[in-house]
Amino acid sequence: MPLGPLYLPNDPSGLKLLQELVSNLSEDQRTSLLALDGISLLDKIWTNGHCLIDHDVDPLGVGTRKELGIYLKCARLNHCCQPNAARASDKDDIMSIVSQKPIAAGEEITISYMDDNLAVTADRESQMQSKIYVGKFWEGCRCHLCTSPEEVKKVSDARRRRLTYYRDELLQGTMSKEVLVTEFLSLMEVEGLPNSLMGTAATMKMVNLLFGIDMRTASQNTLDSISFDKGTRVVLHKLKARPELNGKTGFVVHPLNSKANGRVGVLLDFVEDTSKPIALKPENLCLIRDGNR
Repeated sequence: MPLGPLYLPNDPSGLKLLQELVSNLSEDQRTSLLALDGISLLDKIWTNGHCLIDHDVDPLGVGTRKELGIYLKCARLNHCCQPNAARASDKDDIMSIVSQKPIAAGEEITISYMDDNLAVTADRESQMQSKIYVGKFWEGCRCHLCTSPEEVKKVSDARRRRLTYYRDELLQGTMSKEVLVTEFLSLMEVEGLPNSLMGTAATMKMVNLLFGIDMRTASQNTLDSISFDKGTRVVLHKLKARPELNGKTGFVVHPLNSKANGRVGVLLDFVEDTSKPIALKPENLCLIRDGNR
């Protein structure tokens, strides 16, 4: 079955409309939907649905929420408080599952269900409980972190409290570049949390602090005034096919030329399994000015 959304309204009072939508699905889609975890139809939707995003709002690839979609394959992924993958959707509402760290053969692919991925153990339990539809029995999170010994969870909670403090400093604009690089990002790695789980606002602030780029206004750069010469530092944005790369940085190894079909060859920084340059359109690149490298 192709990976894609079954659009459903986010108003729980529209049960009749939901039933009509479900009855119009193909037999395979309907069977897969009704087989999802949950007691009632509404329970299945609210437990397994993903909020879709209006990407026109933000050049980084994240905007305001719109419809609620059911992605039948994504809905089968289990939660982990230290996930190895994350969800990413594009303007066409195609949902991708993107690895956030090396995943061994046979290892379960997990994502986070959390609104606040830096929450400590007790707060994560409250978040998960609030996501479960009334009447559903909740046994608590069973991921490897939450089933660890109490001492392990105490150490993890201490790191997460520190990370929350750093994230708040980052959002308020009071964090220094040195603290961001030497403490915040390294602590995220020790805690087993990919940077994408910081949240969109924090990620945008991080890019601005590290590279001097305001991603909200990056799309206003005119391509005519930008020269993508060899060695030029760039940041990627507005990618549809690979939205997980938005916000990543790199440098030009193959300048813009007609032989490359109008594309620029870029070698990315700090991206797993990307040892070769990728060809990108100029409109998907934003120049990192001298002094902001």
